[in-house]
Amino acid sequence: MEKLNATLVLLSFNEIEGLNAIYDKIPLDRFNQVFAVDPGSTDGTLDFYRKKGMQFIIQGKRGRAEAFRIGIKEAKHENVVFFSVDGNENPEDTEKLVKCLEEGYDMAIASRFMQGARSDDANELIRIRAFGNRMFTIISNIIFRGNLTDSINGFRAIKKQKFTELNPDTD
Repeated sequence: MEKLNATLVLLSFNEIEGLNAIYDKIPLDRFNQVFAVDPGSTDGTLDFYRKKGMQFIIQGKRGRAEAFRIGIKEAKHENVVFFSVDGNENPEDTEKLVKCLEEGYDMAIASRFMQGARSDDANELIRIRAFGNRMFTIISNIIFRGNLTDSINGFRAIKKQKFTELNPDTD
C-alpha cells in the first residue's frame, strides 16, 4: 500500500493511558513522516515514545496552538494531520482527513457533533464545554458564513502553506 504524502503529528501531554490503548491502532506506516509534540510529560509518555523509537519534540511552552506551530515547522510534507493520542479520536480517520486535503480542501476538521459521530466524554464539565463549543461554532458560522459542526476540535488536517498564511499567533 502506497504511503500518504503527509505528515502525522501526534499531540500528547501525560497521555500514557491513551497511548497504551490506541498506539497500535494508529496507521503510522501509512504516513511518510510521523513524530510527536509534547510539552514534557511526566507520566511515562516520553519513555513510551523512546521504547517505540518514535521521534518526539519537546515544546518549550505549553498549549495546543504552540504544538500546532511546532508541528507545521517540522513537517516535511504539505499535508499535515494533528492527532491527539488521548484515545478520544478514531485513528482510522487520519487517512480520511488527508483525503479531504487531496480533494482540494485547505483544512478538514473532524467533528464530534455530526450525525453518526460520538464523544466518549459524558461528565458534566464535558457537557458544559460541548455546549460552549456548539455556541462558538454557531457564531463562527454566522460571522464567516461557514458550515462547521465542531470548530474547536484539534483533530484536523491542514495544508502547511495555508497554516503559514493564517499565521496564528495566539497561545
